[in-house]
Amino acid sequence: MAVQQEESNAAGGPAGLQTRPLRHAGLVGVAFLVLVGGAYSWGQALTRSGAELGLKAPPLHARLGPDLSWRLLPALLFAGLVVAAGPRLAAGLSWRRLLAVSGLGAGLWAVLLASAAGWDALASPVLSRHDALAFLPQVDDIGSFLSGFTDRIATYPVHVQGHPPGLVVLLSLLDRIGLATPGFVAGMYITAGAAIAPAVLVTARSFAGGTRARLVAPWLVIAPYAIWVATSADALYAGVGAWAVALVVTAGTSPVRAAVGGALFGAALFLTYGAAALVLVPVTACLLRRSPRPLVWAAVGGALVFAGFAAGGFWWFDGLAATRVRYYEGLGGLRPYGYFLVSNLAALAIAAGPATMAGLFSAPARESLRTRPSLGWMVLPVVVAVVVADLSGLSKGEVERIWLLFTPWLVAAAGFIPGAKARRWWLAAGAALAVTVQAMVVTPW
Repeated sequence: MAVQQEESNAAGGPAGLQTRPLRHAGLVGVAFLVLVGGAYSWGQALTRSGAELGLKAPPLHARLGPDLSWRLLPALLFAGLVVAAGPRLAAGLSWRRLLAVSGLGAGLWAVLLASAAGWDALASPVLSRHDALAFLPQVDDIGSFLSGFTDRIATYPVHVQGHPPGLVVLLSLLDRIGLATPGFVAGMYITAGAAIAPAVLVTARSFAGGTRARLVAPWLVIAPYAIWVATSADALYAGVGAWAVALVVTAGTSPVRAAVGGALFGAALFLTYGAAALVLVPVTACLLRRSPRPLVWAAVGGALVFAGFAAGGFWWFDGLAATRVRYYEGLGGLRPYGYFLVSNLAALAIAAGPATMAGLFSAPARESLRTRPSLGWMVLPVVVAVVVADLSGLSKGEVERIWLLFTPWLVAAAGFIPGAKARRWWLAAGAALAVTVQAMVVTPW
């Protein structure tokens, strides 16, 4: 009955639910510009005063470098196609085809954006001396690496220091079969990033029904966060985490599905410490349904992964503590806390797109929380996770990449925007923002 009510609201909602849509759009647009523009101006002022931000184009970890080349045309054409036909296709395709098309479309969008800087831009980020692949030759034995990870963390590259050892272990295993090449690793990251879209849709359908979930699909295909999907390891982390959530939320009475989801959660936790916050989504689903059994089986699956790493000599909590120490001994200890409380949200707003703000701060979003479960109850725990992550001070900058774990779930809030015409305009605005950012700044990823 709750899902039926959510689907009814998705089709249009009660009259008067969203009053003065133009006024709402104007307020959201102004808020978006003030947030992003304010973060940029404040960041520039702090830099001139001698503060160490590590950002050349605040609030993004990037530098200004306009590149209005012909290579942007494929991305522009694809965006136009999705804006024009995406909502109709999302409504008309069978569910399985929609999942497949959304994943393929999201992957293609990420590749088209990244390739605007040249095809080598797809693989070059994984060759960075700060990344796990460059560190791989130093790993002679996986067991020794795991058992000595915490003690030797200060000698590792920045991106290895900042995460659990799961990615290095994965790349080491790939290296044994000859697949730890820049091309293959980049492809793995992009594929995982593309898989986020169907995972979020599967979860949204479980919370809110098919009609509401279908409204979300076009935004997941051409969201601005795709800029950081091709190519960064965080796309892999986000993809694994998204499918962990989807499997546990949709497990129902299947212990195998829940345990597999839990094992994926375990894998995600050993790829990035931030994955712990995503647990809030399946916990919320199970509490609303008063069915804790999927969580129990998920805990079993996750415990097996924890046990495997513990047997190898790595204890997750010790790794987290060591990473925290290294973070504050480095740039994280120099970056001003107050500025990044705001700057992080500005970077997130760019990655998620203005439609996300329009959906989050809408009457249908508030109305959705009166129905349990609903899309609002899927998005709300992610909002909480972002607030906690921001207040923690452990994510000062670069969150457009680091928070890929959370951004797609927030993008789902765009499904609250009422009216087909308004949705198309907001979709176009997000695509235009993505192309503009790709054209105007140069990111390390």
